Amino acid sequence: MVKKLLAYWLMLLATTLLKKNENVSPIKLVQRFLFELERLYQISLEKEPQFLIQQWTKRSSTIGKSITITLPNGMLRGRALRVDDDGALVISNKGKTQRIIVGDII
Repeated sequence: MVKKLLAYWLMLLATTLLKKNENVSPIKLVQRFLFELERLYQISLEKEPQFLIQQWTKRSSTIGKSITITLPNGMLRGRALRVDDDGALVISNKGKTQRIIVGDII
């Protein structure tokens, strides 16, 4: 669960910083990280884990799109379907679904 929370927060933070094009001091970044991590941890205690997955999926720019993923052993094309309960991206490729845990979407 902590890995899911961390991945979710980092995705949101990176997206926010890129949109604002802000320069943030390392100390402020770590402070913000710890604050958000605690906030997400509290949410995880109060709500079902599926809530965070739903929020993550809602903010994803990938779900529903045709994508190409660079994997350690090659490339894979498919349609991004959802984020599963373990945080893996689920894609459809040639009529089969696959869970992608590591890879770069290009």
